[in-house]
Amino acid sequence: MRVIIGILGTKMNDYDTYESRPRTVETIEIWRMTHKVKIETPAFDGAYDPQVFSDWISYMNYYFEWYNMPEEHKVHFARMKLHRSVKTFWTLVERYLETI
Repeated sequence: MRVIIGILGTKMNDYDTYESRPRTVETIEIWRMTHKVKIETPAFDGAYDPQVFSDWISYMNYYFEWYNMPEEHKVHFARMKLHRSVKTFWTLVERYLETI
């Protein structure tokens, strides 16, 4: 992973590079603040309750927004939070998609 050193010595990775953001002290401080706070994401176990699924999707979207996660990384990250039967289901979906 490519790492960029900011003007205040803050390491910024591919999720937050200076090419995609203005170079101001304020944006650097915001980046520092958001990346010091560690947010735990819940796992989803395939519960059949639509509200549980909807809440999980909402929480994941808040997480992605907080960390300014690029679109191409969201599915890979969410996949790590799948458990039990839904993890098996997603693995089968991925295998199927590879064949078409």
